[in-house]
Amino acid sequence: MKQALHIFGKDVRRFWPQCVVVSFLFAVYGMARRQQTGAGASALEVPAAVIVMICWLLIAGLVHEESLAEASPFWITRPYSRMSLLAAKLLFISVFVFLPLLASGVLLEVRSGVNVPASAGTLLLFDLAIATWLILPALAIGGVTTSLKMFAGMAVILFGAYYLVTVLIVRQIDVSALASAPGMVNFAGMLPMVLAAIGAVWLQYAARRTQWSRASLVAAVVVSSFLMPLNSIARLSTRILNPNFEPDRIHISFDETQPPRLDYSLKLELCFSLAVKVEGLPPGTVLREFGEMSGEVRSAMAGPREILRSIFGETIDGYRDLVCIPNSTAAPEELRDSVSLAVMSVTQIATMPARTGTLVAGNSGRCEVVTPFPEETQLRCRLQEPLAGSLDAGLEYPGYRVYADSVSHVPDGGGIHLSPMSFDKFDGATLMAPNGWRFEFEEALARPDAHFVLRNERIIGAIRRDLVYHKLVFPWSTK
Repeated sequence: MKQALHIFGKDVRRFWPQCVVVSFLFAVYGMARRQQTGAGASALEVPAAVIVMICWLLIAGLVHEESLAEASPFWITRPYSRMSLLAAKLLFISVFVFLPLLASGVLLEVRSGVNVPASAGTLLLFDLAIATWLILPALAIGGVTTSLKMFAGMAVILFGAYYLVTVLIVRQIDVSALASAPGMVNFAGMLPMVLAAIGAVWLQYAARRTQWSRASLVAAVVVSSFLMPLNSIARLSTRILNPNFEPDRIHISFDETQPPRLDYSLKLELCFSLAVKVEGLPPGTVLREFGEMSGEVRSAMAGPREILRSIFGETIDGYRDLVCIPNSTAAPEELRDSVSLAVMSVTQIATMPARTGTLVAGNSGRCEVVTPFPEETQLRCRLQEPLAGSLDAGLEYPGYRVYADSVSHVPDGGGIHLSPMSFDKFDGATLMAPNGWRFEFEEALARPDAHFVLRNERIIGAIRRDLVYHKLVFPWSTK
């Protein structure tokens, strides 16, 4: 322990300027966020990607200080205990990288009015997950390189290997039947890279087998790039992260006892909606369509024709599938529609009256009804919510209930987040939703019982189902 503390003190004296920069950037990241009211933004705001880059350079330099790669002369001239050396490096990273990361999350939660002690476990788990890519890759790559130039080259090689496999090879595979929804964490697919990084660090400190460590990192990246798109791996990740989710218990089919209903919400000809029966859906969850539709109608008279458009959605009457076809016949036809559906756990954020002006969305922020109504925008919100999940909004009054995804769901800071808190933007468009708000908005504003509902949705799984309507008689054929 005494030797580990000696190494730790030596590293602090060597890298204290970089440590100050990292701590400062984390502090700015925690402070320079938009206020809960949605008003304005700080003039100084640091992108998360910049912090990641600085942390990687600090960790790489820390490891290179006593280089582990190849036949390093350090092991002859300064024979530290390997366990002491490893303990000192991990202590340094914990104090000057992980703790500032954790502190920035606490700072942001305090400023957001979050009960920090109550959410301490969630924050810690989030930051441990962030550490797998904020700390572990830099530690592993730093262990198999001897300079920052070599570090950058190895990082490029690993990224290139992943890119070549996923783009040039995996994309040639037929992935039309895959059921991994966007936004899902493919934990099982990432596992080889995580285990290889831990193994490379251990192998370097234990035996300095640099060539083996480099090969293991490249192999793990290539294996993960093959595993990521596989449906079986996505299902395994779903079961690991959501052990109570059983996709095979969810049964979805067209309700052929209900006739098709004409629908003009998309202002397209030959569109109708079909009732859908959903059984076995877990309580507190909804279905959300994602990906490209794939369907056709066929009859002996007209043959098979691909449907022009298919939108699966939730309405006041339950789930319905809006279908647009290129042409029709008077004879009964068979319709097949393959849909990819995300199973979403729903948490209500706020309920607001449907009226113009500024609307208070509970403790989460504020919304505004935009007038005059642009073609695709009617409700704009700036909310501060936990990062996990996505934002959608609904317009409800007796006899009417339609939810729509946001056109622009953009958490601040791009695609890299270092805090479990996110400022989410809802820019409400409803042209993509059957019977969208656009056609009922004026009536809603005139009703005292109409209200907006904001909710957070988190993907817990994904399924793909083939829906068949055996004897479809088009509604315009019966008139």
